[in-house]
Amino acid sequence: MSRRLLHLAVVTLALTAGLLAVPGAERAGAASCRIDRVLSHGSRGDAVLCVERRLLEIGYIDRSVDTYFGTRTRDAVERLQRNRGLRLTGFVGEQTARSMGIWGRAVPTHRPIEQRRIGTSINGNPIWAFRYGTPGGTRVVAVGQIHGNEPGGAQIAAYLRVQRTPGGIDLWVVDSVNPDGWRAQRRTNARAVDLNRNFNSGNWVYSGAGTGSYSGPSAASEPETRAMQGFLDSVRPRLMVVWHQVGRHVDDNRSVADYGLLRRYSTVTGYPIRSTPSCTTCGGTLTSYVNRRVSGATAFTVEMPTDFTYRTARVHAMAFLDLAGRA
Repeated sequence: MSRRLLHLAVVTLALTAGLLAVPGAERAGAASCRIDRVLSHGSRGDAVLCVERRLLEIGYIDRSVDTYFGTRTRDAVERLQRNRGLRLTGFVGEQTARSMGIWGRAVPTHRPIEQRRIGTSINGNPIWAFRYGTPGGTRVVAVGQIHGNEPGGAQIAAYLRVQRTPGGIDLWVVDSVNPDGWRAQRRTNARAVDLNRNFNSGNWVYSGAGTGSYSGPSAASEPETRAMQGFLDSVRPRLMVVWHQVGRHVDDNRSVADYGLLRRYSTVTGYPIRSTPSCTTCGGTLTSYVNRRVSGATAFTVEMPTDFTYRTARVHAMAFLDLAGRA
């Protein structure tokens, strides 16, 4: 079975069913939690978190990881059961749990220490930031997506949210800055503004009206932009990485505090450092906001290919954590 992450399928499924269905993602690495009892709709507790974490890890749900077995969890379980030829029950018993690799003596799960609603989109969709690791440690931010038609980075963000965070790192993960665009398979937000040209970064310029790169009528005109700016002003990260999908490289950003971190990311992933013709020096970007506003910060973009495997997502997530330990 192919393990290709088809970006159009990801967005469509996220839109229509709230699922992040990655073909063949069930070949992901071994689970790090276990359950030892049957779970069904209405169940609560850490065992449910373990199930949802594994469903996230293998590509059947995206952002709703909590301790309640609700309708979306049941629907994801049924999808998995259909795909694997298991008895269709909607609950997780021994057979389904063994298929997921989580049946056995219960062990602790990885859960966020904070889940913050940092803002709301134009269409009323929440923008979430999830916190893991060590409060007071090195503050780092991972952003899975800002352009709605580039959803692959959300898979990297998802992996970070199920991977234990090394000690000393205060990790924040934002799956998507642009939930409306994600649901509509559209680069821009609901007002046709390119959020990655809308930040009040000191180099914002009015541009691109009528195109997919429209800057908006003024800097930070959009609620999604203001939400992210407020969040970043409070967190003030030492490191931030934003994933896009128009290439296969690390964007050559010379405004960062520590260019060596770009070189390290390039070494770990094998992605070369080079300019992105569409935006290395454009104004009003998310990374330029951090680099210009937070002293000592290193914020840069990584351009991913249109589709990539779950293994590649894992490599990039681990590269990010490697950098976090060096920032």
